[in-house]
Amino acid sequence: MTKSRDNHDGHNPGRRKFLKGVGIAGAGAAIADHLWTDAEAQEKQPATLSGNVKITLHVNGTARDVQVEPRTTLLNAMRNHLDPAVTGPKLVCDVGSPDSPNAVQAAFVGQDALMCGFCTPGFVTTISAYLKKNPNPSLAEVREACKGNFCRCGTYPRVFEAALAAAKSTAG
Repeated sequence: MTKSRDNHDGHNPGRRKFLKGVGIAGAGAAIADHLWTDAEAQEKQPATLSGNVKITLHVNGTARDVQVEPRTTLLNAMRNHLDPAVTGPKLVCDVGSPDSPNAVQAAFVGQDALMCGFCTPGFVTTISAYLKKNPNPSLAEVREACKGNFCRCGTYPRVFEAALAAAKSTAG
């Protein structure tokens, strides 16, 4: 028995059938690649959040739930969204130090003597004025000069170190 050319047994497809299969497979691969690329692009883009989201803040050892907008700062969440509010933290100046701070300002930064924003300007002003009167003070003299300034932050040792560092930098 001889097989005719038109008899296709699956092992020997004709040219037309072969090209048709390759075309379908190629189109399928192109579509799959396109879908895969779109899926990867969507994974790389961060999800946009809107409205309020629930977060948990751990404040002084206590977990506190709060609903805030995603753009809310930690300070704003603690002061304006917690109930009861946490009002101890303050928003210092919100713009940073000047481009060329004076010796006292630079010493406060260098000695990590910055506080909440209410006390710092008072200490900087007091120390700046005192160093004009006494450019080489002792620790006891700096402490005495600052006795009119009260700060709950408790960074007095660093404030005094900053005053002495500012005195050294202006003397040298």
